[in-house]
Amino acid sequence: MKEKGYLQTYYGRSGIKEYDGSEDCSVYQIENTDLVEFCEYLRAIQEDGFELYAENRIRDNYFYTYFGKNTELHAYFTAHDRRARIIADRKTKLFPREKEICPRNTDTVLFQFELDYRKIDCGMCYIIQTCEGNFFIIDSAHMFSENDHERIYDFLKKRKKGNGPIVISGWYLTHAHQDHIVKFMDFIRAGYQDVILENIYYNFPECGIPGSECWKEADKETMHEFHDFMEKHTELRKIRVHTGQRFFIGNLTFTVLSTHEDLIDDPLECYNNASSVLLMEAEGSRVLFLGDANVLPCEEMTARYGKELKADIVQVAHHGFNDANAGIYCMVRADTALYPTDRMSLEKHADSESNQMIRKMQKEIFLAGDGTAAFLLPYQTGRAIVYPCEINMEE
Repeated sequence: MKEKGYLQTYYGRSGIKEYDGSEDCSVYQIENTDLVEFCEYLRAIQEDGFELYAENRIRDNYFYTYFGKNTELHAYFTAHDRRARIIADRKTKLFPREKEICPRNTDTVLFQFELDYRKIDCGMCYIIQTCEGNFFIIDSAHMFSENDHERIYDFLKKRKKGNGPIVISGWYLTHAHQDHIVKFMDFIRAGYQDVILENIYYNFPECGIPGSECWKEADKETMHEFHDFMEKHTELRKIRVHTGQRFFIGNLTFTVLSTHEDLIDDPLECYNNASSVLLMEAEGSRVLFLGDANVLPCEEMTARYGKELKADIVQVAHHGFNDANAGIYCMVRADTALYPTDRMSLEKHADSESNQMIRKMQKEIFLAGDGTAAFLLPYQTGRAIVYPCEINMEE
């Protein structure tokens, strides 16, 4: 291991492993540790010149973010597996750590955006309008959903408040599959002059990490395309998120519950396991976005957070196409389930263990292919508004 001052507390002990994370990012994992030893490590960070930037606690898990020497250090301890993880991130911008006092110009609304599923059965896009009228977007659509970046723009333009620009306070990308990031890139390439994009949030693994030899070549091409795209667009402010970090957008509070850095012990052969998971809290409602999280991250979150995963609305993992982990829906106990796919595609997977559990646990289900659905927050079941479909699936 390369010696770093902020790791000196652990020199000489066994069980320290170093991994490559994302670009310009290293991950250190310490096995068989405890909270006392973890706190000693935190003191060593501060003695090495790093200042505490933000902290968070979920159940018996502790998360701390420090900054110094042009590096963000994120350290967290998870009690269920007695591990500490230390992430040295040398290329991220700092996330907004304080809740804003913002004007209330409109209702806070979550939209499950209808995508064009005529040529592809996947893709997801969620749009949240804050009480001040700005927007936060999660993912986008597939390259085969040809005009969906234009439809997203038209949707935002129609709903913005006042005569000013469209302000996208944040765009969050769960992972780098084509159906989640391509239309984001097309949106930026379109160069809409009346759009202000303040921050982009994501955390994608390096293409060459162990297990990547199992990824589809098309997926690798998309990841390289995204990397080149972000290198070119230097005007975009990029924030790399890490597990346990909490950030604020207007009256919205977001907590990152999982990233690929939680799973560094085993080769990342299934790229969907790299999908980050995001919890949103707004106006007293909790919404869990699982992205395409597969079995491993869902098992990890269930063990780590337990009933702290409780939410009012849950976005079903991987469009409902794989089993993920049925147990996570028991922990989430949401009354409302959101499927980012069309009805015909979901019916092919309706009998999976997870989908059976969702039908058992949830009171209502909404599919993006049935039309854009609006959920006024705080949300009560039965009060969603579903707009007429814009896409004729028979064409």
